[in-house]
Amino acid sequence: WWNEFPQALHRIVPVGYHAERHNSASYAEALGLAYVSLHPNALTMAEAIVHETQHNKLNTLLQMEPVLRNGHSCWTTSPVRPDLRPLNGVLLAAHAFVPVSAMHHRLMLANAPQSQHLEFNKRRIEVLQSNQKAIDTLKEKAEPTKRGATILNGLYALDAAIRAAS
Repeated sequence: WWNEFPQALHRIVPVGYHAERHNSASYAEALGLAYVSLHPNALTMAEAIVHETQHNKLNTLLQMEPVLRNGHSCWTTSPVRPDLRPLNGVLLAAHAFVPVSAMHHRLMLANAPQSQHLEFNKRRIEVLQSNQKAIDTLKEKAEPTKRGATILNGLYALDAAIRAAS
């Protein structure tokens, strides 16, 4: 992830400050940018950077070729949003949050100070549960292209490794 970071995220644009709420966004039409509200929790900021970098990576690929044959035609519930989403939206969520989960796992292994807080473990479990829902949805509904199958299999393997080690 770290080696790909400079190619995937070129600029972070701050968009306000909220002490209790965090917002971030990236757009397929503005590759390399992430719009991020500032937040006092460093872990929240790190999650946003990982998340939006992953969106930029996948959006770059999606500009060149599809990952799912039914990514725009299959609408389903989302593990991270209350509204129906195209399956590509579920893929974007999983592709962003499985690496966030990997970051959480690495912080735990390193015994990082952030990982010692009760709220960290609550968040880690929340992300793992959401990832499971997204992956279950993808396994059930996704019709990947050849490259898409490679991406999904890598995503599934990373998630399984994190779960096995947790």
